[in-house]
Amino acid sequence: MAAVARDMGIRRKNGLRRQGTTALRLVAVAALYYAGARIGLLQELVRGQVTLWPPTGIALACLLTLGPMAWPGIALGAVAVNAPIGPSPPAVLAIVAGNTLAPVCSYLLLRRVGFRPAVDRLRDALVLVFLGALAGMLISATVGTAALLLSGARAG
Repeated sequence: MAAVARDMGIRRKNGLRRQGTTALRLVAVAALYYAGARIGLLQELVRGQVTLWPPTGIALACLLTLGPMAWPGIALGAVAVNAPIGPSPPAVLAIVAGNTLAPVCSYLLLRRVGFRPAVDRLRDALVLVFLGALAGMLISATVGTAALLLSGARAG
């Protein structure tokens, strides 16, 4: 009986340790996303419009490294960046959804075609550019633009 109780205690400790590690990873992903976004916001050409958004690359790299479990950290980072500067709560939620879905879809597209993160083949480089950077990120650009137009923050 004592051995069973001890095993349960060890499992509980390991479970807590695993949860703590996961939480730290998600906070790290959010912090990286936020830092990249702050740098990106410094590059805005027109007030409130950024043509190059570094957090999408950071988010995709985190997904390729940590797997799909990184998406909550991406969403958390997107909320931290967009909440203070967004035009309205519904628009911010839409932008956060787009900013989270875009790298997740890029990740899924890359996995679907057998992308290797080592990028040791020309095929991997092309797939990364066309599926990872362009195709998947159209989601974020489309959702973000639509949210800004519908909220009245940008004129059509």
